[in-house]
Amino acid sequence: MKGALITPEPLAAKVGAGILEQGGNIFDASVAAAFVQGVTNPLVCGVGGSSLILLHHGPSGESLLIDGSCIVGSKVGGNGSRSYQYGYRSITVPGMVKSAWKVYQKFGSGNLSWADLLEPARRLARDGFVVEPYLAEQWQLDQVNSKPKTQIYPTLEEKWSAAAEAQALFGRPKRVGDRFFQDDYSKTLHRLAKQGADDFYQGTLYEDIILDMEEYGGLFTREDLRHYEAVDLAPVSGSYRGFEIRTAVGGSSTGLQVLFMLKILDAFDLKSMSPDSPDYIDLLSRVMKAGYREHAPLLGDPPFSAALTLLTRLVSQGRAGYLQRRIRRARREDEDEQYRGLGVGPGPGGGGPESGRGPEGGGGSGYDAGYGSGYGAGYGAGYGSGMAAARRREAGGRGRRQRQRLYGAQDIDPEQLELDYLNAGATHLSAMDEEGSMVSWTQSLGTVGGAGVVTTGLGFLYNNITSQFHPDPYRWDSLLAGKRGGGGAPLLVLRNGRPVMAIGCAGGGRLMPTAVLQVMINIIDHGMTAEQAVSAPRFHAEDNDVLFLEPAYEAATAEALREKGYQVVQTQGGMKSRVEVVTADQDTGVFSAGSDPR
Repeated sequence: MKGALITPEPLAAKVGAGILEQGGNIFDASVAAAFVQGVTNPLVCGVGGSSLILLHHGPSGESLLIDGSCIVGSKVGGNGSRSYQYGYRSITVPGMVKSAWKVYQKFGSGNLSWADLLEPARRLARDGFVVEPYLAEQWQLDQVNSKPKTQIYPTLEEKWSAAAEAQALFGRPKRVGDRFFQDDYSKTLHRLAKQGADDFYQGTLYEDIILDMEEYGGLFTREDLRHYEAVDLAPVSGSYRGFEIRTAVGGSSTGLQVLFMLKILDAFDLKSMSPDSPDYIDLLSRVMKAGYREHAPLLGDPPFSAALTLLTRLVSQGRAGYLQRRIRRARREDEDEQYRGLGVGPGPGGGGPESGRGPEGGGGSGYDAGYGSGYGAGYGAGYGSGMAAARRREAGGRGRRQRQRLYGAQDIDPEQLELDYLNAGATHLSAMDEEGSMVSWTQSLGTVGGAGVVTTGLGFLYNNITSQFHPDPYRWDSLLAGKRGGGGAPLLVLRNGRPVMAIGCAGGGRLMPTAVLQVMINIIDHGMTAEQAVSAPRFHAEDNDVLFLEPAYEAATAEALREKGYQVVQTQGGMKSRVEVVTADQDTGVFSAGSDPR
């Protein structure tokens, strides 16, 4: 089987290629590679984490999101955000194993067994592997985070204090060239290979996990783990330059944010602009800010009724058209583009005088059923009171500060962005094959090092996905039982039903959507190859006037942007958002793959 699979972890990509050579399809290769990622990048992914899998099955033409997001356990309660940052109270029900099993069962070639697909990961854990720079860097960055001035996340040293087993396995920083052995993880993978995914959710592994959670105060119960399901959802679709874009919804995915920004940019002629010019950077920065503001309320898995309203607005052409006009006017007047519109402001879908009640304000019918069937049961009636309280507070406030408090769209601190990689326990793989199938798969432990907890004898880290939510019960992003989290920005691109691109991102959670956006534009608008697109310099903007530029931008460009009113910060190195992309030439079918060098 001919195909291409790309990951930040070279050994995972190598294993994926080997599975194709053995007669597997791209789904077999992706499952095998995903388990290898958990071994060779254990601080950010693994069987103790979440999994968001966007795929397209070429032979049938079916596109599907398999949502293996983690679920907050039934025993959650109380306040105190630090207690939910790491340790047993930060662990949510893992979804990676169930979602990978579903890919194998539904889309595997049948030529290779489940055990065949897990064997490369098991062998690497047993025999060890040579530590690469991407893994050693995670310990190095943690040393920066431990400085009093910059500490914004729990350090790895703090996390390892939560469990002696984690301290023993991960406490000594690994350096490039070290050989890393994980004998217990090898045994766990052997058990999974022999017994199947059910062993994790109701077998002997299940018993080991539950006994540990019960002894040390974990927040999910036997029933929570036993009844976990990876959810099948219909992807959200949109268009850009005649291409069909499909992405994930739910599980704190930011793919919809990318799609929304593309909808706005579809009205602008980017081909005529130089990607390095101040005008180009200014235009995209305004669109990035709009994307962050509009998408912010969806983070934290809000109540279903609110989520559906927000989703409808984000996919409506009316809302995108409204923002296109505002951005054009702001650029003409050379003023800072500010607008209201987080559910109560003017504009299509906002409930104001330009509300999207008419034809342009529609949209969303294509995903309503899929989203509702997967998530409707997960939102209890009790969430409604939190929504109402949030709306009352918003109605009583004025200005951007109130919106930031409600929705988490905070002013970004330059140092915080530099350290955002520490808050990004995620990796990604993108893949395509000659049958027209595609995979875009993000895994996450929450933040680097996850919960800092390893069950004795099992050898893998658990996630700390509760850190994505707020302990205040009256917010949209409240930490409540049954909520799903994990994250990622997986996207697939087709044209006339034929595969064009599979793309996603590892690294900084808040950097993901802007990084993926720029790589997609580099390929679609500027004709770059996959490798050129991921290697090109990037910038980043959010909900204020701070604009981050990578060092490759010239000083004159930075100065021109300052004259436009931006607070320009040139980063010391590349921003830690590693985009992984595979493309297929529409005429020749030749694959092109790019793995971000950052």
